[in-house]
Amino acid sequence: MRGQISRLTSAFLLFILIAGIMACAATMYGVPEDQWNRMTDSERQAAVERYNERMRLREIERQREAEREAREAEIRAAEARRQEMLRHERIEAIYRGEAGQYGDLIRVTIQGGEVRIARRHRNYHPVSFKIADGERKKVQVIHDEGKYGTYEDLEVLYADGVLYIDTYDTDTRGSLRIVYEPKWKAGTSYGPFRTESKLQFRNVQVAVEIIPHLHKKRY
Repeated sequence: MRGQISRLTSAFLLFILIAGIMACAATMYGVPEDQWNRMTDSERQAAVERYNERMRLREIERQREAEREAREAEIRAAEARRQEMLRHERIEAIYRGEAGQYGDLIRVTIQGGEVRIARRHRNYHPVSFKIADGERKKVQVIHDEGKYGTYEDLEVLYADGVLYIDTYDTDTRGSLRIVYEPKWKAGTSYGPFRTESKLQFRNVQVAVEIIPHLHKKRY
């Protein structure tokens, strides 16, 4: 019995939906078709004019909304460019020793084990690089194979005392994370690591060392 009632209810709702669609479709310039058929020519002309005016005002509103969204997008883009410029200037100043604080410039060395290069795990040349707080960079990890060698880009981010290794664009999920420690001053090794990130580390060692602050030359 309940199943039969449910089927009847569903059929009734479907009928109402179809009737509603047909009712919405059967209009002339926003006027129901049966009413339109009873209208005089002057009434129809007035209905057409009212309909056209509504469409005109709707189009004006649509254009205003599009212009407002475009202005807001332009403002956001300009602010993003400004923030990126400030970030870049701060990173450059950290390298010059004119900004930041102790620990904002570090050296990272990655070696040992295997990484995924060209769709399979391979040995690779150790890599060592400097990175400043707020900086995101790409480092080539190379497997010396064939005439030109084979490599992958390793993406790295250092932000707010956390070193993210093997990120993907702005996504740090799945990356290897190493948090600042005072013992970075003398250099600290971590690992071996095994990850499921892009390069899929296998038994990889990572060493981190703070570069003394306020040196007067670019590293």
